[in-house]
Amino acid sequence: MKHTFPKLLFLLFLCLSDLVNGQTTIINPANATGTSGADGSFQNATNTFAANGWTVVNAATNQWFVGTTATCVGTRGAYIGTAIGNNNYTNNISQISHFYDDVTFPAGQSCITLTFSWRCQGESGFDGIRVSLGSTGVAPVANTLFTTSDPTATVIGNNFYNLNGTCNTATITIPASNAGTTRRLVFSWINDASIGSNPAATIDAISLVSSNPTVPNCATALTPANGTTNVSTCNPFSWTAPASTGCNTATSYDVYLGTSPTPGLLTNVTTTSFQPNLNFSTTYFYQIVPRNAAGAAVGCPVFSFTTGASTNPQYNLVDDATSSSPFNCVTLTPNLLSQRGCAWDANSVMNFASNFSYDIDVNLGSNDGGADGMAFVFQNDPLGRCKCGTVGGALGAGGILNSVIVELDTYINFEDRDDFVAPTIGTFGPEDPDHLDVWFNGNINPDLDFNADAVAPGERPATPNAVRLQNPPGTNYNIENGLTHKFRISWNAGTQTMTASILNSALTITYGTITATFNPLTVFGTNTPYFGFTASTGGLSNTQSFCLPTVLLPIEVSSYDVTCSNGAALVTWHTESERDNDFFTIEQSCDGETFVPVKTIKSQGDSHQQQEYSAEVETPCNGINYFRLMQTNLDGAQKEIAVKSILPCTTFEEVYLYPNPANTLINIAWTSTSMRSIKLCDAIGHVISEKAVTSNGQSSAQIATDQLANGVYLIQVNQEFGSKVYKIVVEHP
Repeated sequence: MKHTFPKLLFLLFLCLSDLVNGQTTIINPANATGTSGADGSFQNATNTFAANGWTVVNAATNQWFVGTTATCVGTRGAYIGTAIGNNNYTNNISQISHFYDDVTFPAGQSCITLTFSWRCQGESGFDGIRVSLGSTGVAPVANTLFTTSDPTATVIGNNFYNLNGTCNTATITIPASNAGTTRRLVFSWINDASIGSNPAATIDAISLVSSNPTVPNCATALTPANGTTNVSTCNPFSWTAPASTGCNTATSYDVYLGTSPTPGLLTNVTTTSFQPNLNFSTTYFYQIVPRNAAGAAVGCPVFSFTTGASTNPQYNLVDDATSSSPFNCVTLTPNLLSQRGCAWDANSVMNFASNFSYDIDVNLGSNDGGADGMAFVFQNDPLGRCKCGTVGGALGAGGILNSVIVELDTYINFEDRDDFVAPTIGTFGPEDPDHLDVWFNGNINPDLDFNADAVAPGERPATPNAVRLQNPPGTNYNIENGLTHKFRISWNAGTQTMTASILNSALTITYGTITATFNPLTVFGTNTPYFGFTASTGGLSNTQSFCLPTVLLPIEVSSYDVTCSNGAALVTWHTESERDNDFFTIEQSCDGETFVPVKTIKSQGDSHQQQEYSAEVETPCNGINYFRLMQTNLDGAQKEIAVKSILPCTTFEEVYLYPNPANTLINIAWTSTSMRSIKLCDAIGHVISEKAVTSNGQSSAQIATDQLANGVYLIQVNQEFGSKVYKIVVEHP
């Protein structure tokens, strides 16, 4: 009697081992013990596909056979021949032959790897081996591509395996979406009726294995390196993806950043670089943690670095922009070819929750034949104050995301010629007007029809027409005359209307005015975007510059700002000169209309030197806190200096949204205890759904996206102390 019990125990041990390790051998490369029952080595001595667990569908001439004629591993293999015993094909007739097996991928085992040994000379791009995965309900047909028979089938791996007369090993990672399904695995020989070289195809040692994914290793070669000093605030993070064994590939990276040795989660990215917003002279700690479907890497190091001191207290200058003490003025481009300069206010953001109106000195140069102009930009681009856009007709602002761009254009490009109300300039029009225009989201002067005589649909998305600068009306004005002009930018929060004008320096002549209406939360994702100027030159040039007035306040006060410090509002201001000044009063309001005094600061006395003042006050309002600075003379006369607003200094706390792009749902996680609600909106701000957030320790939520069409959507996160809008992309396969 044969003792089979030890053998059964051994097989049971192998099965339990696979279960414990979360791995399944679907096709075994040495025998027929895989779950599909197919022998990946074709070792059955009857030398038929059926005996080895495969199904063959052959054309008339170039056919698949099993036997010892052609092998890569072991004594037998599958090969193409014109008859049993040869490994050659007839190349002057078109033939397609297949062999296949139905394979089941266990649910949850999303790491699926197919390997096989192969040899094939064939013809580049036409004769060779192809591997496909398709429906079990469709049978391959001789002389027909399987992807034609089954339109849902996909080619996996290379389009052809050929041009190699010696044995090679192919490794194909099968998409994780196949886990939990049964699919038809098809190996095809394909040749056209032209030329080609022997030997024909040989396939051997087919292995198909699925397993649970494992967490990735940590990233390497992180930049900035640990302990680096004097790092630029525009220095991006970069790293090298961890080495992968095939089942632990990183699909995204958690970026942790903060000023403590245990930094908080900032964002998740799918690339190996990230541009953070950094402050000057600050020590930061950061950590890059790779992750995949199995989870996050463990034990990844926390690095520290220190940013350098600011060389310009007023602006973040990018590329060719320059400024010198006292830093009130910036030269965006010198009078040189191919220049690009961007300058962003380093200390302030623009508050679209309130009305504002600022006058800024601009100079477009003195060469009427120069180019290209400048742009005033509000933006909330991911690169923040480190961003500079594309040049030419885009004036250094092209591609700046989440932006509103007012262009002061001094050169008529081809794509500018159909931007005006009638009469347009047209392709052959002689007119070359300096002009104002407004664009959104970095999409400047799109030319979709290559026709300057007509406006194609989508060429002017949600913007007004361009406005000629003229004086007197009907006569175009040359702003490249060396004179300084006033650029006035205004915002009406009630009507959500922006107005931009060009005036003479005396404010007595208006050369052009343009308006645009938009929702700042929809465009920027915030009510407080960055702001600044961009400019560029190309084959023509000009010196292009701007100067802020001493400030946009009464002349004796040179600055006024409100920032958060130690959980309170820090109100600061400077005076350049004082005379007969008694004291300053800080008034606070929750609605911007009714103000109450909260602090009085005594004047430092008559002076022609700069004086500095500061005071800390609480921010008691749940929403926007408004602070008005008042000045009182010795005779009791009182004057309003300015109003600034700020969110509570217990500020909005970032949330974590993933995956992005999303397919069936988006996850939202947070640590804040001030979460109130989450809204899902379409791209123009219409509310699709809203979720209330409970206060009983809830720290995550999910929003279903499986019923949404592919496209861009907005998620508005509302907290007790403010709200923020995030953009997501829904992308169904």
